Amino acid sequence: MKCNNKFSTFGLACGLLLSLSVVAAPLSDAQSSAARGRTFNVQSYGAKGDGTTDDTESIQNALKDANRQSDSTVYFPPGKYLFTGEFVASGAGITMRGQNATLLPDDPDAYILLSGDRSSILDLAFAKVDRNFPPPITPINQIVVDGARNYRISGNKFDVLPDEAASALVFHWCVWVKNNASAGLITNNQMLAPGGIRLTNAISTNVRQNRISGNLRPSLIPFELQSIGVLNESGQSNSITDNNLTGISSQNVFRSDGIRAERGSGSIVQRNTINGFTSGIVENASINPQINNNVMTCAVIPLGINFTKGAIDLDNVRAASVINNRVNRSARDSIRCASCLDSLIISQNVLADAGLENEREIGLESSVIFVDSPDIKVIRIQSNRYSGNTRKVKYFIECKQPSPPAVVSGNFTNTMLPNRIGP
Repeated sequence: MKCNNKFSTFGLACGLLLSLSVVAAPLSDAQSSAARGRTFNVQSYGAKGDGTTDDTESIQNALKDANRQSDSTVYFPPGKYLFTGEFVASGAGITMRGQNATLLPDDPDAYILLSGDRSSILDLAFAKVDRNFPPPITPINQIVVDGARNYRISGNKFDVLPDEAASALVFHWCVWVKNNASAGLITNNQMLAPGGIRLTNAISTNVRQNRISGNLRPSLIPFELQSIGVLNESGQSNSITDNNLTGISSQNVFRSDGIRAERGSGSIVQRNTINGFTSGIVENASINPQINNNVMTCAVIPLGINFTKGAIDLDNVRAASVINNRVNRSARDSIRCASCLDSLIISQNVLADAGLENEREIGLESSVIFVDSPDIKVIRIQSNRYSGNTRKVKYFIECKQPSPPAVVSGNFTNTMLPNRIGP
């Protein structure tokens, strides 16, 4: 009986091991990744990454499996991946990450859509395909964030300046955030494109330490806005800080903005370096913007264009503060405020060489600081400094409000420019 028991036990163990060895047969890379639910290598799904093969289906399949598993990664090994259409990262915690990997969109509608919360796009490069496409009729985007929360876009490189035929009709954006996407971080990206980052109805988004350049979108229409580094539309409590924005000045560029805000509230724009745009920072119909500690040198305007915007330009803005900025050069006013409401603080700004466009155009004049806001309640213009150009610059400070409400004190200029306070 004992021998039989031992034999039976041994036989049972052998049978069990044999059956386990059959079950544990080697899986393919794709099957193994799906089982772990962690990392999905697009080359395991058949992507070639040779720059000529269409890798769309392989990447779609890898992303489809990743979307089924939370906190998964879609990994792009070194290579160039040609693709068309839309990639949708909808799972929670999805990361799309590259290692010396470049994505080549093979049509104007090819982009990545990020909609899952806690998702990321990291260390990927985006480049143009050397091919002529029919001019698109809607804006071109590389990454679209649609309603996601706590997302991150970091370490990516975009080299997507379009050709003149395409760019004359539509904008080209590297990143577009929309539909109440919130608590996002867009940081340490390098962007070469007419449009860098566009925020539409975004909430508590942090845009910081990006390098954005490119201003080669020629226009057929004078005064058309041709290039924007960062656009903040109807946003709430978004922060745009520590970015380096460079426009490429051209005689074809009529108007370009480094940072532009429309109809938002509570934005913070600070410590940005902005060069080569016709206006550095523009706020239109926004509430309580804080514009602090930025440095900018504005572009020269083509001859024959009656440009009216300031280097820092506020229009129909409520409760704005403009503090401790440095404007090294401006085509017209260094700081312009029109139809502003509630309160306005302009303090401790260092301004130089305003009104350079006036010298080349007949009949143009401007001021260093210009305020024309008859319905405003409180204005404080204090401790600002100006030096440089005085030709065709009428006033150091021109404030078309009575005093009170205007409080103007402690401002200094080493020129003979007067102030004008009052209607």
